[in-house]
Amino acid sequence: MKKDRIGRCELCCREEIELTAHHLVPKDKGGVHGATALLCRACHRQIHAMYSNSELALQFFPFSGCSQMRS
Repeated sequence: MKKDRIGRCELCCREEIELTAHHLVPKDKGGVHGATALLCRACHRQIHAMYSNSELALQFFPFSGCSQMRS
């Protein structure tokens, strides 16, 4: 994925922001070719600051995103 993709963050729902691909199952836990979520840099950085890759692999797959958060 190109680093300069602009769109809506799937976690915080901010629009018209630069997005990065977050592997739902961390790459070092077997998620190299798995599903990803498009997140803004702030959300992506915060997720990795708060959780280890082992926690991410167990707790955040499947990813619900902001559409379910706002219901």
